[in-house]
This record gives sequence, C-alpha cells and structure tokens, in this order.
Amino acid sequence: MAKDDPYLQQLYKDLDYSSTEFDKSLTYVSSGILAVSYAFIDKIIDLKTSIHNELLVRSWVVIGVSIFLALLAHYISIYFQKLAIKYYEPTDTNKQKTFRKWSWIVIGSLNIINVILIFVGSLILFYFI
Repeated sequence: MAKDDPYLQQLYKDLDYSSTEFDKSLTYVSSGILAVSYAFIDKIIDLKTSIHNELLVRSWVVIGVSIFLALLAHYISIYFQKLAIKYYEPTDTNKQKTFRKWSWIVIGSLNIINVILIFVGSLILFYFI
C-alpha cells in the first residue's frame, strides 16, 4: 500500500487516537483510584485501629509512581514525535525506522509497567481494606 492510500492514512489516525485514549485511560484510572481511596479511606477503615497502615501508604506510592510514568511516557512520545518531524524525509530512512522502533519499545514498555503498577497498587489497597 502506498503512504497516500486513504485506508492507510485512516489506520494511522485510528492508531494515534487509540494511543492517546490509552494514555488518558491509564492516567484517569490511576488518578481516580488514588483520589477515591484518599477521600473515602477514613469512612471505610478506622485508621487508628488498623494494623497495616503502611500498606495504604505503599499503595498510594505505587499508584503515584504509575501516574508519574504515564506523564513520562507522554513526554517521551512528544520527544520522539519532534525527532521524527525534525529528521523527516520523503523516503523511509534507517534513522526514521530507528526512531519508530525505539519509540514503540520505550513507550510500550512504560505503558506495560504502568498497567502492572496500577494493578499492584490496587491489589495492595484492596488487601489493606
């Protein structure tokens, strides 16, 4: 398929939209868990008599790291896009292929780690509750 093929262009738009929505979802989920647990934890658990309060703090730290990684992945994504624009050539060069490869590896890895951290932070929080 040629790069000016409308179907291929639509696929790229869909991929971009999906990536953006995925990043937003990760940030919303982790921020929501953190905010809801912080706002309502004293109504669910008596913190003065609970035994493992450090689990609550650990879950908040893990979820906070998750939020930081989501922001970092977004920043790195913008950085790689700027590099792709700076070194754009009409033909697909090795430099462009390298940018794409590393951007997918780095951002994909950060997103996977982010999902794992949200899951682990939620498990720790639910275990505490």
